[in-house]
Amino acid sequence: MNSKTHYKMYKDGKHWCFMALTLVMFGITIYGSQLTGHAAMQATAGQTVATPSVTSQSNASSAPSQPFVLASGDQNQTDPATAQSTANQQEAVNNNRVPQDTTTQNNQAQANDGHLDSYSMSQSQNGQIQLHATGWHASGQSNDDPYRYMIVYDNTDHREVNRQQLHPQERPDVQTAYPNVDNSRYSGFDITIDLPSYLATHSLSLVSRYSNNNQSGEGNHVDYWFGPLVMDNQNRAHLDSIQSDGKTVTVSGWHASNAAADKTYHYVIVYDQTQGRELARQEVSFGSRSDVLKVFPTIANAGRSGFSATFNVTPEYVNDAIQFISRWTDDPAGNGSSTVDYWFSPINQSNQGHLDSVNLSDGHVRVSGWHADDVSLFAPHHFLIVWDVTQGRQVASSEADVIASSDVAKAYPDLRTAGQSRFNFDLGQLNLHAGDHYQLVSRYSTSADGNGGSGAYVDYWFDMMTLNQSEFYIDGWTPAADKLNVHGWMASDQSTSKLYAYAILLQDGKEIARQELTLTNRPDVANVYPGLYRSLQSGFSVDFAIPANQLTGTLQLVLRFTDDPAGNGSSTVDDWINNLATNASNFDQVNYNNNQVTVSGWHAANAANGKTYQYLIALDAGSHNELHRWQLTAGQDSLQRDDVARVYPWILGSDHSGFNVTLTDIDSIRHKTVIFIHRYTDDAAGNGNYVDAYSAPVTIDQWYWIGNAHYHKNDQGVIDYVLNNADVIGQLPELPTGCEITAVTMMLRYAGCDVNKVQLANEMPRSSDPNQGFVGSPFTNYGYGLWVAPGGVAPVVRAHVGTADIMTGCSIQAIKDKLINRHLVCVWQGNMHGFGTHTITLTGFNDGGFFYNDPWTATKDWMSFGTFYTRWNADAQRALSY
Repeated sequence: MNSKTHYKMYKDGKHWCFMALTLVMFGITIYGSQLTGHAAMQATAGQTVATPSVTSQSNASSAPSQPFVLASGDQNQTDPATAQSTANQQEAVNNNRVPQDTTTQNNQAQANDGHLDSYSMSQSQNGQIQLHATGWHASGQSNDDPYRYMIVYDNTDHREVNRQQLHPQERPDVQTAYPNVDNSRYSGFDITIDLPSYLATHSLSLVSRYSNNNQSGEGNHVDYWFGPLVMDNQNRAHLDSIQSDGKTVTVSGWHASNAAADKTYHYVIVYDQTQGRELARQEVSFGSRSDVLKVFPTIANAGRSGFSATFNVTPEYVNDAIQFISRWTDDPAGNGSSTVDYWFSPINQSNQGHLDSVNLSDGHVRVSGWHADDVSLFAPHHFLIVWDVTQGRQVASSEADVIASSDVAKAYPDLRTAGQSRFNFDLGQLNLHAGDHYQLVSRYSTSADGNGGSGAYVDYWFDMMTLNQSEFYIDGWTPAADKLNVHGWMASDQSTSKLYAYAILLQDGKEIARQELTLTNRPDVANVYPGLYRSLQSGFSVDFAIPANQLTGTLQLVLRFTDDPAGNGSSTVDDWINNLATNASNFDQVNYNNNQVTVSGWHAANAANGKTYQYLIALDAGSHNELHRWQLTAGQDSLQRDDVARVYPWILGSDHSGFNVTLTDIDSIRHKTVIFIHRYTDDAAGNGNYVDAYSAPVTIDQWYWIGNAHYHKNDQGVIDYVLNNADVIGQLPELPTGCEITAVTMMLRYAGCDVNKVQLANEMPRSSDPNQGFVGSPFTNYGYGLWVAPGGVAPVVRAHVGTADIMTGCSIQAIKDKLINRHLVCVWQGNMHGFGTHTITLTGFNDGGFFYNDPWTATKDWMSFGTFYTRWNADAQRALSY
């Protein structure tokens, strides 16, 4: 803390006395809002832009910290009779003398307060530094010391550097706050003071003085100190723009620093970081920048800190890392021992890009994407080049404008050019070759000629496409008695050279018709397949004039692009729609209940056209002899089946192909396994010309056989009994510890495999891990730990039937499902026959338990579900099937 002593006069009766006053210099206290903003542009990476306050307040030690108030609380009153004339007041304020205040009552002689409202630094065109300040200073001694001065004090060198008469300004607001201080109405000031340029970087204070000396400001006086003033001593700059036509580049921006206030030369230098040398320099004139001055009011040269310099573009600008330098110096050549330099962030050489889309839908090549590289600041000509990788040649090149890309700028804020890097361009109809791989090159070049290759350039290579796509879709079929209509769309990259489109219809592998197609607009297809060549012109609708009853067998449709006008050619692109059945059916259900059978399903056949009679015929599933036939009547046949029409739209009448009939005369089929035939015929008796559909074998009763398996269905049609009549095989005497492989032998033999237990025992892997193979030997006569888990014997099962299903931990229902499908199941049982583990073969079930073949006893047996589960659970619920 610094102090300064002043002498204050006061009256003691008729005598003037002097009192020493010590003023303590305080640091500035900032009040109010800080000014924030930018000059032309916000600072970029590597730059620091501070926003100093331009409003401040200082309290001197001689002034009260709060507005002075009379202790008595009395209010001053202005006597109009004694008020001074306005003319006299005006005369006083035209110089540095405050008017004699005769109206203020109860003047507080010791009052001394003030406020520095604002201050700023500037520099004139001839380089003169000027300090401008506004504020107020009210003193109770102003009638005795009426002459006002402003003194600039250099805190750095501890000396006064300038003083200037201060013309009083009216401040009614101060008078309102200090009504009992003489001349508070004229306490304001607004002053501009010239300063030496070197002071721009010093710490300064302002001293407002009331003095009784109208010549020098000395004599008896009252001072109020403001400061130290907060000056911006940062080196600030911004590179606003870099613009190039490929031959020259112009850089513009601003550079402001108080350290440069005494520097009269301003240069812009181009520095090559890659080569570590200067490329060029240029002296620039002082450019007016009121925007910079507004943001940085305490930098002297902020108002004339602008610059613009133009340089010739050389290859180094594109190929090397370039950095611009702004220099203030006192050397006419731009050097000097004392320079103020600002190194702008190097030009970002990050090369970024993305190809958003390639659209070939109308035969033109349209590309959209973006390519950002700040090298483009020097290489402004943007080209798009299509390159055939397969053939190693350029297909096309065009100069293409880049457009705004705020999304890219957001993603890459360090790239100056990211905000103007997008392209959306139509390259036209190009000579593309089907099957070739293509890349797109985005190029920024200094040259506008050709593809930009004659200048300095930077490229970004995008993987564009391989012309090998082919897509089609059949939207619908419309069958009629005399023709078949097919409509949909087809598109292929091969159509770049194969210009003819055909639809060809085959029957049982032989062509029966072909039609050349005139492709039509399909914008819906183009939206989904924009990268497919001419997908916009892909629609077709074709009629094959063939009667429906001649479209029998299996149909195929070929959609072809070819270079042969007749639809042939040695090189065609074909899409096949195969296996189009013309006679399709399904028996949805065959239910036996209450001595009647209900049969329902559907039968769609082109050959049914013209056949007006429908029959249901029952055949013996074994002998295939007819057992009975029933003619279907109205309400039983030709039922609506939209579901069938959706699956078989090309079959005429598929939408009314359903049938549903209840048979009551069933004595001829009761307790039999039968095959039903649904027949369309032109004969009232059910013979003549006909087309048939066959069901799978079905059992007409609750008890029935399928192969060697005997089944029972309950009243709800659910199988509640099955017994697979599998041969029982005993493990003894050959395999005393081989129950597992013996059980597997029974399962495989029932599956039709010609194997025996000894053969499989020898095939079974051996391992110390039962999950990998048999532990020990199954031929050994007893012993502890001689066994194998499902995983260890599964390879044997897989070798003979192709699959193995380790069912360990499965549900009881899963086991039942295997048995219903005539797959036996080997299960591991704990604590059976006195063994810790034993394996049996399950062959069936009823409502109470499982049937099984036991390899130890060589018998067929049954156990309850409860007993089974207890034993099965005791051996980790192990199970194996296929």
